[in-house]
Amino acid sequence: MSDLNQPNQRLPDGVFLSPKIWAMGVGVGIGTGIVGGLLMRLLHLAQHVAFAYHRGTFLGAVAMVSMHRRLVSLALAGVFAAAVAWLRTVRPFAGNAGLNEAILKNKGKLPFFPAMLQATESMILVGMGVSVGREGAVKQAGAALASPVAGFFKLGEAERRMLVAVAAGAGMGVAYNVPLGGALLAAEVFLGTLSLPVVVLAIVVSSIATGTSWLLIPMEITYTTPRFSLHARDVVFALLAGPLMGLLALMWVKAIGWAKGQKPTGWKRYAAPIAVFTALGVTAMRFPDLLGNGKGLVQMGLTSSPALHLLATLLVLKFIATAMCLATGTPGGLFTPTMSLGALAGCLMGRIYAMGVPGSDIGIYTLIGSAAMLAASAQGPVSAMVMVMELTGHTVPLITPALLAIAGAMLTANWFAKQFTETGKLSSIYSE
Repeated sequence: MSDLNQPNQRLPDGVFLSPKIWAMGVGVGIGTGIVGGLLMRLLHLAQHVAFAYHRGTFLGAVAMVSMHRRLVSLALAGVFAAAVAWLRTVRPFAGNAGLNEAILKNKGKLPFFPAMLQATESMILVGMGVSVGREGAVKQAGAALASPVAGFFKLGEAERRMLVAVAAGAGMGVAYNVPLGGALLAAEVFLGTLSLPVVVLAIVVSSIATGTSWLLIPMEITYTTPRFSLHARDVVFALLAGPLMGLLALMWVKAIGWAKGQKPTGWKRYAAPIAVFTALGVTAMRFPDLLGNGKGLVQMGLTSSPALHLLATLLVLKFIATAMCLATGTPGGLFTPTMSLGALAGCLMGRIYAMGVPGSDIGIYTLIGSAAMLAASAQGPVSAMVMVMELTGHTVPLITPALLAIAGAMLTANWFAKQFTETGKLSSIYSE
């Protein structure tokens, strides 16, 4: 009967899920939950110091402080990033701590001290208003814990890579309270497989990490959303919006590839963050919504009805701000910035669509745009769909139109990439 085994039960070559790996997964999950919870507390401390953020929304606190405080906070963030850039040239913090490279190219090997320094730097900079995602720090920390553990127990290259990817996914689960989405991101995007044993291991590790983090941070849904109901007009919107989101995702992936390819050297590694972050601070004097990872922009599209010109302006500025921050060599995540671009685009298209289709619910169009943008940019439709549902607590009303938009976005982005790129295929924001 062995010939009748389901294909999804097969493990990747070189991987054997022994009791030792399961035990290591449990330990890494607990460690990721503790370190991730501490990093989240560090984020809140940085936000409090920079913008007197106590309660409510982060963008609400940013809007309440003076324009000059925003500028000073971002300028100081540039100075801090420059100081850390110098520190990364000194032992034991020197070394390549790139998570994507560790998983995709370096067989899961990630130096511990450089990676933890990068995670700490990233979380502080997000708290000070830099336009990158907070999940990058927790993913980095989880992977930094897993890599030396795998080395100590002499795991093979494929098994080490798997454990590091699973730990990174668990970090995503901790950062946004999305244990299932984090597990699927690890399997689908980082490892490129939905093999049942790998998915189960990823779910166990991510669930343990997320549950452990509740000892340090509150257990709550990230986005507050109204109650949605599904209508035929929402399906039509999804069919129309999907291809447009695919084009936006294609431009975004290319922009991220350009930004990560800059890697300033010499004196520029110190000057670049000061110049770029100060320019962001100047821009934030007029547009405070640009600061931080973009969570507030998604919430804005879900519960309010911003003016068309404001949506268009924020979409362009957030796109440029995040790409330029990454071009300085600043470490940070891309999940929430990508989701915020999808939310702004979905809300903008929804506002225009509602002019001709009265009764349209802009909030659901914001979620559809977020899901489609995430899926096409990360090349992970399953994990993107699940994470959006976990982040909002929405299921049935969102599934059909969001899946149609995801399909349209991915087909469009990949078709254009095949026609107009050198490689003939669209990369992921996690591989650029």
